[in-house]
Amino acid sequence: MDKRIAKKIFDATFGTLRAAHYSIRSLFHQKMPTPDQSAIIDVAIPVIPKDLPTLPFCVEAVRRFIPHKIQNIYLVAPDTPATRQAAQSLGLIFIDETTILPGSPNDIHIDRPDRQNRKGWIFQQFIKLSARIGTAPDILFIDADHILLKPHTFIATDGKRIFYASKESYFPYYDNIRTITGQFPLHPFSFIAHKMLFNRKALGELQSTLLSSPLARKINAQQPNTCTDWKEIILHSLDWDYSSPFSEFELYPHLLPSASRSTILWRQIALGTLPFSGSIKNTPPSDIIEFLSSKYPNALSVTFPAYQRK
Repeated sequence: MDKRIAKKIFDATFGTLRAAHYSIRSLFHQKMPTPDQSAIIDVAIPVIPKDLPTLPFCVEAVRRFIPHKIQNIYLVAPDTPATRQAAQSLGLIFIDETTILPGSPNDIHIDRPDRQNRKGWIFQQFIKLSARIGTAPDILFIDADHILLKPHTFIATDGKRIFYASKESYFPYYDNIRTITGQFPLHPFSFIAHKMLFNRKALGELQSTLLSSPLARKINAQQPNTCTDWKEIILHSLDWDYSSPFSEFELYPHLLPSASRSTILWRQIALGTLPFSGSIKNTPPSDIIEFLSSKYPNALSVTFPAYQRK
C-alpha cells in the first residue's frame, strides 16, 4: 500500500478511535499516583529565543508542582546573551546545546533541501536521548511553553515511571519505530505530552538496542561498520517524505518494559493568548499560575504554542 494512503487511513481511523477512547476516559476521575518524594531528578528545559516569554511560568510551575527532589534545573539553549540572562535571572544552570553532543545541528546531513530546517528539531531529540545532561538517575525534559497547573508524579512509590498520555495520532512516528525495530507499536494513547522523564540507565539500554536493531543489522550487512553510533541508526530510519518523521517521546516508552511504566491522561489545554487582564511583565509568575489554576480547574497543564500566540 502506498505510504501516503496508509498514513491517511491510519490517522483517520486510529486517530478517531484514539480520540474517542481519550474522551471516554476523560469522563472518569483518574487519581494521580502517589509520588516517591525521595526520588532525585534533574530537570532540563530546551529553549530557543521565541520560548523566553513563557519560560518564567514554566520554571515557577516546575518548582511548585513536581513533588520529587529536584537536584538541578538546566536551561539547554543556543548560546546567546538573552538565553544566558534568562538562566541567570531564573536561577538555572545554562548549557550551550552544542556542547552536549559532538557537532551541532548543522552537522546533521539531510538530502532534501526542503527539510534542512528540521536539523535543529532532530538535534534536540538526540540531546534528550543522550543521557549527557545532569547527574541524577532520572532527568525530566519539559517544553518551555508548557505550564503545569497541578502536582505531577513522575516516579510513583511502587517504582513505576509515569508517562502522560495524549490523543495525538501521527502515523510516521509509529512507522519509524517499525523501521527501526521491525515491529509496529500499538498503544491506546500517544506519549507526546510536552514532558517526559528519562531514566539514565534506560537511555543507555535504548542506545544499545538501537545498535542491535533489525535496521542496524540490515545496514551493516550491506555496508559493514557503517552504523557504530546510535544516532546514525535514527538518521538512517528517517523518511523525509514526512516533515516530522521521528519522535523521541514515542520511541523511548515503547522500548521500555510495560511493567515498569504507567500512564495518566495529561488533561491539557492549548492557549493562543494568556487570558489575563493585567500586565504580564509586572505580574509575578506565581500569580499567573494561581490565575490559570483557578480558570482551568480540570486541567493538569496549559501550553502556549508559539504558532498559536497572538
